[in-house]
Amino acid sequence: MGDGLTMREALALVVKVRRETMAVEERAKAAQSALEATPEWVALQEARAAAKAANEGLYNAERGAREMALELFKATGDKNPYPGTSVKMYKKAVYEVPALVDWCFVNAPGYLEPNFKLIERAAIGGHLPTGAPVRIETEPRAQLSGKLEEVLYEVAVE
Repeated sequence: MGDGLTMREALALVVKVRRETMAVEERAKAAQSALEATPEWVALQEARAAAKAANEGLYNAERGAREMALELFKATGDKNPYPGTSVKMYKKAVYEVPALVDWCFVNAPGYLEPNFKLIERAAIGGHLPTGAPVRIETEPRAQLSGKLEEVLYEVAVE
């Protein structure tokens, strides 16, 4: 066993550290509550809300101006449709996913990457087609009771 502890000592240590952790978390919650009650915190939250609203307004205004610039470009073909605006051309790949996947299987299988997490979930759930090179094994994982204090007390009384 690790660190030369008996199982009982290891569980007692877990109980002790759980208590300490809960106490620290309670102090942190109390400090957070005290902080949130201050005028400075309230002012900060109001400032953050105002900044968020301003950024949303800016985003919407910019989006509207970009949309108008694109409409002017489409109508005129001018890449500088209005002073302070420009339209830049970018390459964009356009494809139908099923057709591209089929093509990759035949011509470029290296571009197809398996989703291993999805495959694992399908295999464990029994939904992977027969013959897939995946096997299901069991793996032991230890769990500790949430009520170790009671368990340790019961063990000590026995």
